[in-house]
Amino acid sequence: MRFKEDFNKKKGLSVVLVFLFSLMLSVIFVGEGLAEAKDEVKAPEKKILELELEGISYEIEHSRYISDMGYIIYIDQERYELIEHNSTERIQSKDRPEHLPEVYMEIWREETEPKVFSNKLENKLKDTHGDTVKVEVVNSPVDGIRLSGGSFDTFWEYYYLVDGPQNDSFVIKQRIPGGESGYFEGMCPVGI
Repeated sequence: MRFKEDFNKKKGLSVVLVFLFSLMLSVIFVGEGLAEAKDEVKAPEKKILELELEGISYEIEHSRYISDMGYIIYIDQERYELIEHNSTERIQSKDRPEHLPEVYMEIWREETEPKVFSNKLENKLKDTHGDTVKVEVVNSPVDGIRLSGGSFDTFWEYYYLVDGPQNDSFVIKQRIPGGESGYFEGMCPVGI
């Protein structure tokens, strides 16, 4: 019976992570002036993303959200909600079962360039995650800096730092349970 409970928890978490993955694949950063030009945005209002989970293909409708921060994201509004808090936008499950750990993505802007902010963030992550912290320049699926660190016993964090339009940075933070970090490697916004 214990095996079945563990399997169902893992399967539920896999579903949450795959659907969160669909969000990461549909972020486009376009910079300043987007909020004023919402009517002129060429991105379609709806997108169908095809995902595969445990060998089964799903087509999931995503709706366009235009952020005042200067990016566009397509959200599966059936499963996720976007919550604005101060200068951060957080995407999280609408109805997360209590037995599943919290999985989310946050996007905000920092007033410094990615290289400068990455040094500050790296030190902060090393204080909490020690030797697991890794910093690398990536060009897929976005051009930027990726920092990661965590614990397989608690949670894992990924940060993507992307050039902003005013010598600043877009920061994309992703948080998942530590034992599921393999799923999360591919979960990142695409397109700048």
